[in-house]
Amino acid sequence: MPWRLTLNLLLLMACCGLNAAQFSGSLQGHKQLTVAGKEVILCELAEIPSCLASLPEEVTAQLPADIPALLGYRTALVTPVSHPAIAGVIVMVPERAPSRESAIVSGALLELPLAEQSTLTLWHEIGHLEVRALQGSVLPDILSVREQEWLADAYLYWRIAKEKGSLTLAWQQFHRRNLQAINDVNQLSHWSSLYLLPLLNRYDAKELALFAEFGAFCQDFYPSLPQWSDEELQEFASLLHNLFQSGNTRDMPHYMYWRKPQLRPVLAPTLDLLMGPNNAHQWLTRQHMLSKG
Repeated sequence: MPWRLTLNLLLLMACCGLNAAQFSGSLQGHKQLTVAGKEVILCELAEIPSCLASLPEEVTAQLPADIPALLGYRTALVTPVSHPAIAGVIVMVPERAPSRESAIVSGALLELPLAEQSTLTLWHEIGHLEVRALQGSVLPDILSVREQEWLADAYLYWRIAKEKGSLTLAWQQFHRRNLQAINDVNQLSHWSSLYLLPLLNRYDAKELALFAEFGAFCQDFYPSLPQWSDEELQEFASLLHNLFQSGNTRDMPHYMYWRKPQLRPVLAPTLDLLMGPNNAHQWLTRQHMLSKG
């Protein structure tokens, strides 16, 4: 079977929560993973040699020379390729998918249990390929790494609505991205919450599911979504660092005051969920986050 993969289906299905019809290479008849009419090659890291053996040389030549090293300790890695029949290669290690995300806020441990994280990771990686396919038409020709990341999460939100009929897992991703930003303000390339809160406020699951394709959804939301510059993002990073850095006891109520009204609605849903509304309100008050700035 050209360009098909032999996967350890039992492992992947157990970890990812996906049925056999969603995997290229299944022993059962099924639709393969596709993006813009091209096949998506899905590999398990442990089976990389056999996974890539049957791919055309023009595809393997575009892949990283050392995939395990580039993957590192991550759960997944996606590589878009230029080929008439193949959109890209996704390598996954489902057992690495985290079961929870956590952060320390004012000395308290906040923990978010993660459901179906392997599935969400796979859909996010597919989102990267969907975004790549839309560049130059619905989306600009050139996108920054940060833009590619939050657009891949926008695809994830849409895919969740289509597959699950609710936005519960989309909110989970929103909260997870916030906790990651709290933990490491130097790595905000994945902080999609800042960009995608307007989507969660604007669309419900039924409205999202009405878009037959992600491209149609992009056409609807992308022109009106706020775009943050590198300078503005650095200001958010400085404010996050001031709010959440370990051992910060300084009272600086006016620090980055002009960003606080924009940051508060992004953080508040996560703090409400994990701290409780009363504790979250008290924390926001102490940080002078409730004033209009």
